[in-house]
Amino acid sequence: MNSIRPRTLSDYLSSIRRRKLLIAVTATVVVTASLIAIKRLPNIYESSTFILVDWPSSEMVSSDRPTADLQRRLSTVRQQVTSRTGLQTLIDKHVAGKGRALAQNIQRISHTD
Repeated sequence: MNSIRPRTLSDYLSSIRRRKLLIAVTATVVVTASLIAIKRLPNIYESSTFILVDWPSSEMVSSDRPTADLQRRLSTVRQQVTSRTGLQTLIDKHVAGKGRALAQNIQRISHTD
């Protein structure tokens, strides 16, 4: 009859020694699958933001808000956010020292403007 007895550390270690091949194969398969999955992922980071353009309080005199003025202001904000100097400042501040890949990304960004 099997009696239930408390397990000791040496019981667990002997169990691990008996199953070391199974543990090694499982770890190798998991690491290999992880590396393959990481290599297949694209090196792309995509982000988005929401910019709220509000009217200054001095212009709140009338309830009529001209659409043309709003479009002009949105266009100005868009140009400031996507300008080369604005992007260059952000890149220098947050991604300094990334080498050749950084230079290629700057060239790609400047050609899309």
